[in-house]
Amino acid sequence: MIDRKTGAKTLLYKALLDVEQQKYAETNDLPFFGDNLKFLKREGDALLFNNEYAKDGKVYKLMLDGS
Repeated sequence: MIDRKTGAKTLLYKALLDVEQQKYAETNDLPFFGDNLKFLKREGDALLFNNEYAKDGKVYKLMLDGS
């Protein structure tokens, strides 16, 4: 994600996933490399995602204000 005001970049998988899931996102190759985070919706200043690989039912929240 890129902050259009500052140009600062945020790697969503680094901000949202635990270390084990980050490693999987960086090293898996089936069916393709990546984190498979899926955007669900925006709630106020929060973006909500789930992890299609983990299928853990967890909703990952990224606050747009940096908190």
